[in-house]
Amino acid sequence: MTAATTKIQRSGPAIRAALAEASPDECAQLEAEFAEALARAGAEFDLAPPEAVLDRWWGIAAIRANTLSKQEQEQEQEQEQEQEQEQLARARAEDFTGLWERDEAGSWTQLRDVALQTGLAGDRASTTPASRLRSGSRSTSGSSSCWRTCGASPARPTTRRPTSGRPPMAAAPG
Repeated sequence: MTAATTKIQRSGPAIRAALAEASPDECAQLEAEFAEALARAGAEFDLAPPEAVLDRWWGIAAIRANTLSKQEQEQEQEQEQEQEQEQLARARAEDFTGLWERDEAGSWTQLRDVALQTGLAGDRASTTPASRLRSGSRSTSGSSSCWRTCGASPARPTTRRPTSGRPPMAAAPG
């Protein structure tokens, strides 16, 4: 089954019309941002601000005008459930590699297995979550790790749960 795609021209009136029909609240946001960008353009004699607003809202208008079909929504939901179950199985098997947690400073850090770092793959059973190394990469966006959202709460040392924000998406097992 092929769904028809609604194409939105990249012009202010076309973007505004598409948002007015699909998402009136966002249309009001577009109008406010565009008015502010026009004021800056007049003051700076530069059309870049209104062009940037149109670029941003053109994509949003196209997404709102072309919602997923019921079949596509069901497929997406099934994929999310399968991924969640895979992450849950990894957490139950105490494989936390690639998951994210907050450190003492409140920043997100990705967990790495000591066995991966030192080549002690045979000694994996004695590797506890507390002995895992952190990669040092920090981020504050994305979706949460399995053991925080799926209910798989492995025995962990006193690690504070996040009070706000969400960790980045967990890395695929590899």
